[in-house]
Amino acid sequence: MVIVLILFYLLNYDFAYIVEQGFGINVSTNSVVWCKIKTTTTIQSLHLIFLATICLAAFDQFLSIHYLYTLRQMSTRKFSQNLLLSSLSLIILHMILSLIFFDLHSQFYLVRRQVPMERRQFDRQLTAMTFARMIAYICLGVAYSLFRISTVQTPINIDNSL
Repeated sequence: MVIVLILFYLLNYDFAYIVEQGFGINVSTNSVVWCKIKTTTTIQSLHLIFLATICLAAFDQFLSIHYLYTLRQMSTRKFSQNLLLSSLSLIILHMILSLIFFDLHSQFYLVRRQVPMERRQFDRQLTAMTFARMIAYICLGVAYSLFRISTVQTPINIDNSL
């Protein structure tokens, strides 16, 4: 199934490339319908199907190797098919709603908005604070992880209760 989706994904882009290179027509900018279909089918829905397939395979693996017998019994072909069909129906519903409500005006009419200098400075300041927070989180997370690994790896002396 994944191979069919990948082939559909590639054919969709190949069709647009062949039409653009062969006939000199850029389908994505000339046709709003084609742009909507391309965006909803390839960019959103196929990625959702890929992710759902991977998540459902991991869930099935979890059920099949679980130590509880009742959970191992849930891992059947019928259960997997029902999960896959329910996720595909949700993805198709998402695709239909996306086709209806997706608006392309912001992509076709690129209006550059003038942002005041003050706002740009605040944006830079916020970006710097977020970057500093991320660096602190990584440094502290690595330090804590190393501490926990060393704590787990050191043997506990039974004579020393402290």
